[in-house]
Amino acid sequence: MKEESEDAKSSTELIEWIKTIILAIVLALFIKAFIFNTAYVVGYSMYPTLHPKDRLISSKIHLYFREPERSDIVVLEAPDEPGKDYIKRVIGLAGDKIEIIRGQVYINEELLEESYIEEDIATQSLNEGGWLVAEDELFVLGDNRRENASKDSRYFGTIKRDNIKGIVNFRYYLADPAATKAWVQYFKSKGMAAVPTDCKSRKGISSFVPAVRSVLQEKIQRNAAKGMNKPLRVMIVGIPNVGKSTLINQISGRKGAKAENRPGVTRGKQWVTVENSLLLLDTPGILWPKFDDPEVGMKLAYTGAVKEDILDIEELAYYLMKLLWTHYPDAVKARYGIEMPEDAPGYELLEAAGRKRGFLLARGEINTERMAKVLLDEYRSGKLGKFTLEMPPKEEMVHE
Repeated sequence: MKEESEDAKSSTELIEWIKTIILAIVLALFIKAFIFNTAYVVGYSMYPTLHPKDRLISSKIHLYFREPERSDIVVLEAPDEPGKDYIKRVIGLAGDKIEIIRGQVYINEELLEESYIEEDIATQSLNEGGWLVAEDELFVLGDNRRENASKDSRYFGTIKRDNIKGIVNFRYYLADPAATKAWVQYFKSKGMAAVPTDCKSRKGISSFVPAVRSVLQEKIQRNAAKGMNKPLRVMIVGIPNVGKSTLINQISGRKGAKAENRPGVTRGKQWVTVENSLLLLDTPGILWPKFDDPEVGMKLAYTGAVKEDILDIEELAYYLMKLLWTHYPDAVKARYGIEMPEDAPGYELLEAAGRKRGFLLARGEINTERMAKVLLDEYRSGKLGKFTLEMPPKEEMVHE
């Protein structure tokens, strides 16, 4: 009787485990089908906003409660290639007339201010008569307006609203939390305000406006003493591909295209209203005209802020592997299963990883080019872990 009781108990536990696993699978499929999904950027059609190998989260549930809005970045089923998805920006809505005149986009005869495209790049038109957007249809474009860089509504016309599979909310950001904390402490030790934020969870977003007011307290008091009620104006500046627009949208609580705005001094920039007393200037990504330190350029290339096709991909991977091996050896060991000396050169580390992956050429040579591409892909996609490429100067770090 005791053995039968134990067998029945084991059987019940097994059934409960099976139920839990089935429930988890069903829940995961439900979330993927109806709530959100991940997307992976291939190509440069959305450059400079998105870069190859960017990983995105697109919301499906939003489509049940609202229509896609102008300036939304969306994942859509390719109308010209069944089974393939495109990532584009919504430009025209139902009832709009879209025209491209002298390289600029007009909606209902009004110039569309586009802060997200590269400056001085003309938008090519393939239809002199323009496009009329019918009911339940949308007109979409890629942000990369260079010739033949984006296959969009200029080529295949307006798309059905039902082609939209999700609205892109944000990209993954995978900084090392300990390094972020160290940078915050460093900037504060220099008398600067520093607010770590996470646009995915909105952590830290609510601290931004109070921090701005604290930094500009003297200016606010001077204006008040003069009876002036001028709004504070803050410029958001950063290198390409760091999520400036996402940050602004999170701070303002709405899409930049929906926010109250007015053109900035330079074409392609716009003011976004957070509240009546605070305006944020949205700017395109900027880079130094020349890198005095080649290492700066290399680190930007690791992240995709600089196009890798202007560099030797294997050399780039050598330096990245050495950097990761120096600061995050456990992550490299766990991912590639290699054991090497602490002072191993980058090319030997890359060869060892390629050998472990079985990337062999004729006569047993390692296909380091293939391994280089895999390393950069897995670094940018977050498969390797959370990393920060640069730390504050050790002699100046302040610990709380």
